[in-house]
Amino acid sequence: EMVTGHDLVEWQLRVANGEVLPAKQEELSIEAWAFEARLYAENAERGFLPSTGTLKTLSFPRDGNGVRVDTGVREGDTITPFYDPMIAKIIVRGETRAAALNRLAAALSDCHVAGTVTNARFLLELARHKGFVAGDVDTGLIERDFESLTAKADAPDEAVALAVLAALGWPRRDAGTSREPWVALA
Repeated sequence: EMVTGHDLVEWQLRVANGEVLPAKQEELSIEAWAFEARLYAENAERGFLPSTGTLKTLSFPRDGNGVRVDTGVREGDTITPFYDPMIAKIIVRGETRAAALNRLAAALSDCHVAGTVTNARFLLELARHKGFVAGDVDTGLIERDFESLTAKADAPDEAVALAVLAALGWPRRDAGTSREPWVALA
């Protein structure tokens, strides 16, 4: 659909219902590149083991401009070991392979999930991987470059500051009504 401009699944359903295909193969053309990244509650560093937890934060890029997000979960839902841990499919389209992968990297950067471990960082690193971008892909890519694909990113300064404040128990419940941070921290 993203590369032909036609809803091929709809066509399959129509054919299954006894209708004829609305177009022949030779009438279709590939007009772009598309990639689909499957965001899972899984830990890439631990062999892609499924993760569980309650989705405390869940946000995705807006649909449009060559980006589509399909999901069946929302904030507050719990990922359990009893069902598929897929959180969303992030589907992108671009006029070239490089444009589609840039769009995918941007879309993955706009995915924010808290409450469980996800493969988002792994997918982002894969979308930026020099060999993958060049189309130099084989079945050994992930095993060969696993370390670089699962490397931890440095936490942004804001995240570090918030973690320190949380560890200190700030804001304290017994800090009174003062709005001064030094009083609240004392």
